[in-house]
Amino acid sequence: MVGKELWKKFETMEPLGSRLMRIRLKTKQKVDIIVAYGPQAEKRPEEKDEFYENLQKAIKATPKSHILIIAGDFNAKLMKPNSDIERTVIGTEAIYHEECERGMGDGARDNRERLIRLCLENGLAVTSTRFPKPVENKATYKPLGVKRNQEIRERTHEQLDYVISRKEDNITVTDCHTDTKSRLDSNHYPLIATLKVQFRNVKKTEPGAPKYNDKSVWRDKEKLNKTLVELIKNGGLKSHGSWAKANGKLVEERKERARKMERMDQQEHEGTHNRKKARNGQGKRRKGTRTKKPGQKGSQRG
Repeated sequence: MVGKELWKKFETMEPLGSRLMRIRLKTKQKVDIIVAYGPQAEKRPEEKDEFYENLQKAIKATPKSHILIIAGDFNAKLMKPNSDIERTVIGTEAIYHEECERGMGDGARDNRERLIRLCLENGLAVTSTRFPKPVENKATYKPLGVKRNQEIRERTHEQLDYVISRKEDNITVTDCHTDTKSRLDSNHYPLIATLKVQFRNVKKTEPGAPKYNDKSVWRDKEKLNKTLVELIKNGGLKSHGSWAKANGKLVEERKERARKMERMDQQEHEGTHNRKKARNGQGKRRKGTRTKKPGQKGSQRG
């Protein structure tokens, strides 16, 4: 979900297929956030290949001068690093339980290896695994069969959602934790990351966009979130076209509202100008009837 204040800071938001989205923030140093939803462990290798190929393209398309943040559900259990190379990717605070590691199937191990390989190839680190937190603020997923009020432990809960960044951008992410007390209708807990960035000063109005103090922006945000929820409930964002169509409709509505507001402002301005002009003209006429020229006795009326 998108907060009201953060919505104002969006520069662009574009889908990158059915499992990826890029958000660019209006900051002094550009910040690109790629939101990801990785295939489950049991999915076909071809589907996993497509996801990681698209994610690789998105990473390569992000300029080095931009801060890159990748966040989402990767459906990968990273657990503790098993080698010095993996330690450059996985922090020391990832959830780990020996019994769970032994019980990992081939699909789960494949997802883990794919995510680690992506990070190694692109100089990335799983930033959310380096902050010391109690296990209830690390777990991001409650498996089926586990009760909501059950105690959160390494053995019963999992960590599938992560915040990833370039190693040189690690300082940008100052904290990560999950909110396991939330009452969302989901088996996933919200993963909250704190970013240290400096936003540009946003003008109240921009050409072709609605005023930021206009309530229509907030309504558009609610419509967009509602559309996302409906698409996810109906089986996910299965097609680029369905998302593009929903997003495009909202954009057109905003543009039409902006044009309408601009016309209203122009009409109001013209009306004010005409009223002032009319008052000035009447004043001059009244003043003319009372003014006498030198040597003139008075005005004569026919």
